[in-house]
Amino acid sequence: SLATMDRARQQWDAVVRTYEAGLAAEVRNAPPELAARMHLALAGVYLDRSRFADARQQLDEAIRLDGRRAEALTARALIEARTAAQARDAADDLARAAALTPADPVRAYLHARQLLAAGGADDAVAAALKRFVSAQAAAGPAPDGAPFVRPGLVQEVPDIEPFFPPAA
Repeated sequence: SLATMDRARQQWDAVVRTYEAGLAAEVRNAPPELAARMHLALAGVYLDRSRFADARQQLDEAIRLDGRRAEALTARALIEARTAAQARDAADDLARAAALTPADPVRAYLHARQLLAAGGADDAVAAALKRFVSAQAAAGPAPDGAPFVRPGLVQEVPDIEPFFPPAA
């Protein structure tokens, strides 16, 4: 029902506003590393709500406070690439994130893909793909056989009934 969905959306927005207010009071006096984590958490809340511009602002602040936050750089790059069509900025952020986490095959892969999308030089793309292959080989096989996290609303678990059964 649309009315129920609208009430749920309003409740969600109210929770977000409460979270924003609580965070604003705490972030002022927090040390930079903790404040960066707080901004990153609020960015995650905004991303869940598809508030990409707000998430981008929080990620910018988190990176300003702590430029070693690879997850903030990665999230900002994905926003830049997918919603702002800033392929070069996304590639730069992913390059920084991959450099901060050289053993992470996912970030190396994302960087290589973004370089391709941004029209990066062939040697830069080849070097990024080589870093991905090296990182993936060093990481070994993933526990479930897939190297990448598959985000979704519901993580399906074998032998457990799904929360949302498929439509007939």
